[in-house]
Amino acid sequence: MDPSNKSSHLNIIKTWLSKQNHLPQNISEVLLNRFLHTCNYSIEQTKNLIELFYTLRSQAPEIFSDRDPASPEILEIFENFDFIPLRKPSETNDKIFIYHIKNPDPAKYHFINALKAFFILADVRMAIEKEIPDGEIPIFDMTNFTLKHLTKINLPVLRKYMMYT
Repeated sequence: MDPSNKSSHLNIIKTWLSKQNHLPQNISEVLLNRFLHTCNYSIEQTKNLIELFYTLRSQAPEIFSDRDPASPEILEIFENFDFIPLRKPSETNDKIFIYHIKNPDPAKYHFINALKAFFILADVRMAIEKEIPDGEIPIFDMTNFTLKHLTKINLPVLRKYMMYT
């Protein structure tokens, strides 16, 4: 796509967004460009994606509220899990992430807090990384995952996670 068209599309989305009182008004240009790229610069698809992105977040307060990365609950997740983005994309330009439970103790596994940490990192990355992958490949290393961990999964929250991703 011609760079001037990208700028024009970005301005159209910004103007539309300024009239959407139910949506955040402080969405970074990096994130708006990511939405446009994801939708192949289709204005209507981008509008729909932005609406869906924030609607689904509002419907999952368990995951998207109380997300202080310095809170003891989230710091505990960062101590007990590895969240590893690989530097090089896949051959198909997908960003690859590896998620690994470092501490096998199920008492240290808090499913909802793990999802919060996952999305905190994803949000930071989406807002600051200029390189836009064509997709994402999460790899969940289940080496230290046991049936006791499985019993700690909140199924309604898992469903919301699956709808969002």
